[in-house]
Amino acid sequence: MSLDTILVRDLAPGVKDALRLLAAQHARSMEAEARDILARAVLPTDGHTPNLAFEDRCGIMLGLPDTSDIEMNLPTREVAVYPDLG
Repeated sequence: MSLDTILVRDLAPGVKDALRLLAAQHARSMEAEARDILARAVLPTDGHTPNLAFEDRCGIMLGLPDTSDIEMNLPTREVAVYPDLG
């Protein structure tokens, strides 16, 4: 079984320290804590949607602003048309 790896650079100030504290509270390594946070934040909890409540709690713990009331009006994506080069 192959495990995927990521490298995270340029963390916001305080993130590493907050991760270290959370890991200590859960008696595990920072790496194990980060894996758990990532998995709970992005994997479905009810078979359909990510665990957004967990995401909100992490933001609050890290002192990030509440973004739950922000609506993003993203433009509709158009289908790419590729030129015939042949």
